[in-house]
Amino acid sequence: ARKQMLEIKQRAAQAGAPSLVQNQYQTASSFETDAIRLFERKRFGEATGKFYEASEAYVVAEAEARKSADLAREAAAREKAARDNELAAKATERQQQERDRQTVLQRNQAQSAWDDYQKTLSRASQAGADRLAAETYQQAIGLGSRAKEKFSQGNYAGAQADFGDALRQL
Repeated sequence: ARKQMLEIKQRAAQAGAPSLVQNQYQTASSFETDAIRLFERKRFGEATGKFYEASEAYVVAEAEARKSADLAREAAAREKAARDNELAAKATERQQQERDRQTVLQRNQAQSAWDDYQKTLSRASQAGADRLAAETYQQAIGLGSRAKEKFSQGNYAGAQADFGDALRQL
């Protein structure tokens, strides 16, 4: 019974029972101590019973330690998943912020090109370009209209390019 109890005690220790389920392990250990005292007093029958009690208590301690370790691993996995999700969300948020920043930059550049186009169109009209170079002037207006449509649709890079082309026409 003692040998069997020692094997079970070793399994409980390997499962982490001394630190994970201290109270249960201490209970088993006190049964073991009682059993050893009885054995030393040559009260073998009582000692055997106590060794079996200690064995059962160590089995319970081992099971509780394994359960506690499993719960700790599951909690750690949940925490890791939560941290990973948080990091992914932050990365996604940073990417979205960068996209938004790029969009604002492109919009501002397209707006600036639109403003330049409007000023140049006004000067060309005042200079009589609509009469002196009617075909080129109409092409520039067509490019400007197409650029304005792209701008309205959120295609700021395309709008900026078309406003630039229209300006070169004027």
